[in-house]
Amino acid sequence: MQAALFGGSFDPIHLGHLALIRGLTESGRFEKIFICPAGISPHKLAAPPVATGPQRVEMARLACEGLSICEVISDEVERGGPSYTIDTVRGLLKRLPPGSSLRLVLSIALTTSFPSWKEAEELVRLAPPLWVQHGELTPDLSSSFYKDKNFELIRLETPAISSTMVRQMLKEKCSCLHLLPANVVDYIQHQSLY
Repeated sequence: MQAALFGGSFDPIHLGHLALIRGLTESGRFEKIFICPAGISPHKLAAPPVATGPQRVEMARLACEGLSICEVISDEVERGGPSYTIDTVRGLLKRLPPGSSLRLVLSIALTTSFPSWKEAEELVRLAPPLWVQHGELTPDLSSSFYKDKNFELIRLETPAISSTMVRQMLKEKCSCLHLLPANVVDYIQHQSLY
């Protein structure tokens, strides 16, 4: 099985995330795409997610309805504490059929910080990064860490949306139907989030 793992805070998941997910789906490369909301990113301990882990998992599930090869997993939320991608990758590889391969889907905005991730070398070995280039961002692969590493760079056009911007708009009671799936907007309103 060819699988991909796309993680993030998803606080909330928005149409930019979904454009990336759809691009991966339409590429025909993957039989399964796992969407994994983070418990708490170790890089964002000072600013944890606003929505709870279960709320972010549910928003991701709602957003991915109808995307048959997508599966939202709650591994990091259920594990609690800081979320380390290496732990998620190891757990996921144990559940996949023997001989499966897993690619870690990451925005090129993370190329600078990725070498400092927990067990980054092992992460590259177990789930080689698939760096997604979008907008005007360019990857920073100048670090010696990237020399002779197995990674791939793809370009996907995604709308320039950030969860921070969405949360601010929701706080100001602005409509976000152009930024979020309608069922996610309904869920946010029902839960009185943001």
